[in-house]
Amino acid sequence: MNVQEMLEGVGFDDIWVYVMAEYCRERTPDEAGRAYVSMKKMYGDLLSRSPEENTDNMVLMVRRFSNGGIADWDTAAYCGRDEQIYSLSFVDWDKVLGYEMLTLSIKEYGHERTAAHFLWELSKDGFTENEMREHRRQLEAAVDTEPVSLEELDILSFLGDDDTDFRSAEDEENEAVSRRFENAAEEQSKRRS
Repeated sequence: MNVQEMLEGVGFDDIWVYVMAEYCRERTPDEAGRAYVSMKKMYGDLLSRSPEENTDNMVLMVRRFSNGGIADWDTAAYCGRDEQIYSLSFVDWDKVLGYEMLTLSIKEYGHERTAAHFLWELSKDGFTENEMREHRRQLEAAVDTEPVSLEELDILSFLGDDDTDFRSAEDEENEAVSRRFENAAEEQSKRRS
């Protein structure tokens, strides 16, 4: 099943229940109402599109981590071509609609909840593809192209150090979740090729 087929199999109001529960609890009724209208329009737009062929063997996964005991959701794509995980930020929507859905995500969370987290992730950069492209253009224009100094590189390398002495049980659990979903995506991708 690809992403568009998943969306076609669920109604927007069933998806919205999860969006409200996970993302809109802290919003005012007016903010939630505007988000509802914008996301419903986005959902309709996505259903009217033709998904591109999934030539890179991408598998979309939604997974739940714990962040201080609070649910933290991640939506990303596993690429079977180069075995890397990619963000959905700034990916053309027709392309994402053709990605295969990770069976494990649907099994663990259900169609509606998985679709809710996918739509929320896609809407982070705008509720229309034109808004997303404009956001991408603004970010590209703002990128600092000056070279990084050796001192800055040293600081960056320190920040990236993985000191296992400070790893919590929650970190270990999140790593196990990550491995389980990434392994499932890799296996599903291999079966597809």
